[in-house]
Amino acid sequence: MPFIKSTHINKIYNSIKKNNKLVHVLNYKTQIGNPIGFNISLSKKFNKIKGDVGARYLVKRLKKDTNFIKVNSPKLFKDFDRLDDFSF
Repeated sequence: MPFIKSTHINKIYNSIKKNNKLVHVLNYKTQIGNPIGFNISLSKKFNKIKGDVGARYLVKRLKKDTNFIKVNSPKLFKDFDRLDDFSF
């Protein structure tokens, strides 16, 4: 998540403070990405996640309890896990 800035973290933080939703996620059009803010009440659900499904599973299941925070750049969701991820 090299393109995430403190302003994006602050958007998630402010969303958590102002909304009673369980999930707070940045989104651009139909994309969602990290970081994601979760209500502490979901901590037990994280223990039940198996494999490499990540938190997206919870976001999909809790869509009605999710605050989607609009951002204006898809590059926020670019992740660098493999060598070929570095080719633009």
